[in-house]
Amino acid sequence: MKRVILCPNPYRDKGLTVAKRAAEILEGAGLNTVFCLPFKPEGGEGQYGVLCRPLHQELRLSDLIVAFGGDGTILHLARTASMRGIPLLGVNLGSLGFMSELELGELGLLDDLDYGRRLAADLLNLRGYSLGRVRQALFQRRLDRETIEQVMEELEDIDQVGPIVALVKKKYLSKLRECQGRQKVAAALQRRGYGYDEIREALAQVLEELPEDEEEDGLIYDSE
Repeated sequence: MKRVILCPNPYRDKGLTVAKRAAEILEGAGLNTVFCLPFKPEGGEGQYGVLCRPLHQELRLSDLIVAFGGDGTILHLARTASMRGIPLLGVNLGSLGFMSELELGELGLLDDLDYGRRLAADLLNLRGYSLGRVRQALFQRRLDRETIEQVMEELEDIDQVGPIVALVKKKYLSKLRECQGRQKVAAALQRRGYGYDEIREALAQVLEELPEDEEEDGLIYDSE
């Protein structure tokens, strides 16, 4: 089971409230967490109501460090993380947060399943990805196979023909009028990860909607 070190700057994360919420999210996703402060605060570590362990003792047992604070906190931990080869994720609690991956309102993305669902929705709805390309993108984000399969299973009933029709009308309509245009467009769509049956159905819909004078133009009726 993966183990995550939570390193909050106690002067930015008052009472370690944000880090404690992150611990709930991560532990709810089946991960182990441990608190390690990047430096000793005034009044000691016992004031926060959680057990804080020495960072150097936890590094060899852990898979990820999550830093809570500003860019200074992240820079403070970056060298340690780099020397140990442990990924470092920053949650911005400062004013600028140039080096942070997440903002305070994005804590839910620490849950891989929630992150995978949101990423898949964005890729499908905003970037017009096929389901095949969505799967590939999830693998590239290094999500575990079980999470990816669950996200993809939830997308099984997603309409892929509609997005292909919209994409063809937006980017490929002129190509359909070229010699062997249908094959060229189909090949372009296959490179985007769409399946043959979905492409065939989408192109049939587009061709049906073309004006009659264009339908009579033999250039768009290439042999299958």
